Amino acid sequence: MSADFCAHPEVGLPRPDVVYYIDVDVAEQIMRGSFGNERYENKEFQNKVRAKFDSYGKLSNWKVCMTRYLCLHFSLVLALISQPNI
Repeated sequence: MSADFCAHPEVGLPRPDVVYYIDVDVAEQIMRGSFGNERYENKEFQNKVRAKFDSYGKLSNWKVCMTRYLCLHFSLVLALISQPNI
């Protein structure tokens, strides 16, 4: 699917001030007990999806949060990356 096709439902809506993209590494996903139970939960598909979202992460209103840094300090990380938008 093209990016234009995926973004089409957003046409005409106000642009959000900020979008938080919580990036979960595929290796981290695989360690979860239930990984693989869903139709699209496989390494190849998840890598493709992650690559698409990584391209959106370059947009000015997207803030990327890596989950490996969020375990204990999620609210602190969100507060720090949100500061310029407040």
